[in-house]
Amino acid sequence: VARLALDAPAAPAALRVAARAAFRPLILAALSPRLPAFSASSAALLGDARASWLELYNLQIQQSSSADSRLVAIEGRPTKTKTGTKFRVELSGALPPELEGKLPRSYEIHVARIEKLRQAFCRQSSTHGPFAAASFEARLWAMLTRYQALFGPHDEGAGWHMALTAEVFDSLEEDFGVAQELFASPLNCTLPAYCSVFEDVDRCFGSRGRFFKFSRTVLATDGGSFECNPPFEERLMRRAVHQLTSTLTECAKPASVALVLPDWPESEALAAALGASLCRGRVHICGDHHAYLNGRQHCCPAQHWLLRQREARGSFVIFLQNDLGAALWPVSEGKFERHLQAWGRGCEPKK
Repeated sequence: VARLALDAPAAPAALRVAARAAFRPLILAALSPRLPAFSASSAALLGDARASWLELYNLQIQQSSSADSRLVAIEGRPTKTKTGTKFRVELSGALPPELEGKLPRSYEIHVARIEKLRQAFCRQSSTHGPFAAASFEARLWAMLTRYQALFGPHDEGAGWHMALTAEVFDSLEEDFGVAQELFASPLNCTLPAYCSVFEDVDRCFGSRGRFFKFSRTVLATDGGSFECNPPFEERLMRRAVHQLTSTLTECAKPASVALVLPDWPESEALAAALGASLCRGRVHICGDHHAYLNGRQHCCPAQHWLLRQREARGSFVIFLQNDLGAALWPVSEGKFERHLQAWGRGCEPKK
């Protein structure tokens, strides 16, 4: 208290500022040693909660299956809209009372995306028998409901779901051997192989699971060439950069990642990636070349598919490679220039 050094009565606002400045270091010093134990306890508590919810969910499914009055059908069919033909997946029948009115009854998706999802579902069903136990429409509705919950009631979270254009992926495949996306979803992936956040509803559409688990296991063991476009959230980006640099350093096979990050001057994640010993080069995207696919590309009108960001600071494509990866997929100024031009082609109007 003496450190506040207030010689005269201070205004409440000034007193609060002085108190925070004086007590914050003391509070941090007291709490820091306890944070690891708190984090471990929280993780264990969350695991117990998930297990309890899963047990309750399975019990409710069993009870609902025997109640004819609660049988819900999920149907899908092409439908004409103002913006063209879409595929409509819809619930029919009575939901349990606790869910009635709380879940969307229908979704509409572009036919091209539906065909891609159906092909992925068929491939997975032929390999993994359990996926065939539920229909394509039922799996689709569950997946769409999960992502809509992530986006929010007004799609405010769809910005985290933006993706690179097909032209950019063509460049990454041709010049750097990229074969998998590390942050994607069934609704915005370009490549057949990808990681996504909701493994339980995404795996039947080709997902290889969450990025962090995949990076620690498959990538660390088998290597490969990947594209990584994480949601532009600083804390997540820092975790992703740390995981990638650790995995690439440990991997004994050729490994390469084309990492996409926003050009934020104060970003610690960007600084760490650019300053890493594994960084073999970078391409700065800005101005007329700077555009992403809409996070709602699966359902939004065609004129909104492309989000041009000419006035934004731009983005970096950073190539992280271990020594074997750099030898197998070498970078060059010519490749960087072709990659920059690919971003520009992605901005051109589609005929």
